[in-house]
Amino acid sequence: MKYILAFISFIFFIACTQEQVVNNEDILLAKISDKKLYLTEIESLIPENSNKEDSSNVIRAYAENWARETVILLEAEKSVAQDIDLDKLVKNYRESLLRHNFEKEHIEENLESKVTDVQIETYYNENKDHFIVTDPLVKCWVSKIDGTKKGLDKFYTDWKKGKKDKVKSFCDANAEFCILTDSWQYLSEIKMYFPEKLLSKITLKSKSTFNGNQDGYEYFFYLKDIIEAGEVAPLEKVKDSIRKLILHQRKTALLDKYKEDLYEKNLKNKSVEFYIQ
Repeated sequence: MKYILAFISFIFFIACTQEQVVNNEDILLAKISDKKLYLTEIESLIPENSNKEDSSNVIRAYAENWARETVILLEAEKSVAQDIDLDKLVKNYRESLLRHNFEKEHIEENLESKVTDVQIETYYNENKDHFIVTDPLVKCWVSKIDGTKKGLDKFYTDWKKGKKDKVKSFCDANAEFCILTDSWQYLSEIKMYFPEKLLSKITLKSKSTFNGNQDGYEYFFYLKDIIEAGEVAPLEKVKDSIRKLILHQRKTALLDKYKEDLYEKNLKNKSVEFYIQ
């Protein structure tokens, strides 16, 4: 609170008009140690044609926030280790920002962002050892339905025969949840839908089905296909990852070439001089 008192004096100046700013009168709003906040620093935040009360609220809110942040800054300055060169850190950070923004602009202007299916498939075929599955992948159906619902026997018959339209219709009307996707999913994620006691009863063989009861609910599982751990993931599962990998490689190659070309250009123009014996 003692720091907050340092800017209370600005309240006496809240009634000032924006004409004072235009006339180059800079009004001190808050001060903490050697840190000062002036009205001209925040005048752009004051809405045009705002009345004195609205202007005062904006000024007060900003000044209070400034005071809170400044208190932390001053405390941080006290705790800086003697062996830390802040000027060097700021210089390095500034240079890093400049390089990052420059490289970002160069990539945006010159990167070929289109990745074709042929390029993705080629990368996949040449790097299959990078896409070995550690968690089995499955194509399956999963459902949980209140055991008191009527028609469950007929539903399970349709389920085992893979009659998706009929299964979906019944699930839409009765299921707590139902997954009927034909995309590849990790088995560990599918297991989360089943009680622990039922997991051991599920057979992980293609085209196998399961129905079990737990706490008044019927659980259904239909395994359409599986890729075991140690096998190569299907292209459709890793397609998006490959696209990102290809783009990343392009970005790296683009920047490396540009940096080298720029360096060679400056060497040729004798803009770079070495004084090493």
